[in-house]
Amino acid sequence: MGRPHRSNDRADDEVTEMSEKIENALNESRILVLVAEVMVCFQYQAVFQAGFAKLPPFSQTLTLVGLCLLLAALILFISPATYHRIVEPGRLTDAFNRFITQVLTIALLPFALAVGIDFYIVAAKLYGRSAGVIGGAAGAAVAILLWYGLELAIAAHEGVQGRRANPMPDEETPLKERIKFVLMEARVILPGAQALLGFQFAAVLTERFDRLGGLDKAVHVASLGAVALSIILLMAPAAFHRIVEHGENSERLHAFSSAMVLASMAFLAIGISGDVFVVVQVVAKSAQQAWAASALTLLAFSSVWFGYMLFRRLGESGAPRHAPAATKT
Repeated sequence: MGRPHRSNDRADDEVTEMSEKIENALNESRILVLVAEVMVCFQYQAVFQAGFAKLPPFSQTLTLVGLCLLLAALILFISPATYHRIVEPGRLTDAFNRFITQVLTIALLPFALAVGIDFYIVAAKLYGRSAGVIGGAAGAAVAILLWYGLELAIAAHEGVQGRRANPMPDEETPLKERIKFVLMEARVILPGAQALLGFQFAAVLTERFDRLGGLDKAVHVASLGAVALSIILLMAPAAFHRIVEHGENSERLHAFSSAMVLASMAFLAIGISGDVFVVVQVVAKSAQQAWAASALTLLAFSSVWFGYMLFRRLGESGAPRHAPAATKT
């Protein structure tokens, strides 16, 4: 009679261990998303400043390159949310934990290069191009050293690269855990969206914005509306939980929250793509290049956040899965 009890205890320990790992990973992702979004906002904001027009063309172009690198990092930083909603439907699995680790590791590289570009622009403006090259290289090198070099050296010394957790069965993900993580994923996205919305409001009050064409202003307003809608959708699960469910956990709450998170990311991608149009139009002064850049941005976001995840979901649909947990609370 004691053996099933020990088995249940071991399963509970696996749930707790996996939950803690993924919770820590999402908290780290939230930090990175917030920093990346703030830097994206500064890149956008720089284009509207009077001093931007005084920068050399090379520095202006590098600003766009830095923005592209930050957007690439942002796509990866937020992608665990769609992976968890689409590929795993809220389950806590070792595959999800590995996915978070991989994408956060990859995303730090374009982020480090964007830091180097910003250092170049500042140093070149103040002390000349040679100082800019030194400052940019130093900024990127320090970031890469602290984000990759140090960690790889420690991992190689301790021999932990191959360490893997035991996969956890699907039925071991209780409802309360799935709801906790979908709300946590909403919190991962929300601060960055709020920062972007703040930039969009502030940009309207700048002198440079007044000189934009009618189309540019309309696209900016549409982007502002898309980001605002993204924030409204991210806040909807809290209202649903309080008003409809009276604070109780339910499968309906989990399904509603998952839908709101995914919908919010779609509108966030649209809002960011619209802002890319405005920035490229200001820098390149070419409507064709602006539309192309905006379309490529939207394609990149939608491909990684939704296309790839749906592909993974369909690819794994034929694999045998355990039945999901009923209604554990």
